[in-house]
Amino acid sequence: MQRLRRLARHDLLVESRKHSISDKLRQIPYVGPIPAALLITLLQIPHRFRTKRQLWAYNGLALEIHTSGDYGYREGQLRARRN
Repeated sequence: MQRLRRLARHDLLVESRKHSISDKLRQIPYVGPIPAALLITLLQIPHRFRTKRQLWAYNGLALEIHTSGDYGYREGQLRARRN
């Protein structure tokens, strides 16, 4: 099983080197050769996304903002907060 795993890893790296974007992806901190290859397989066609934000969100790399309070006290009254 380990031999098969090494062969799969080798084939994955060989295929990822065929894409010019793999070098750029590896410049991202904490993205090595295997994560870069996996990102290439996830992206498939990056031009289908209108913005970078959509692209990163699709891959699970986008920032997520959560709010726990849409209401707050202002002048002693409970009111909806404005953004």
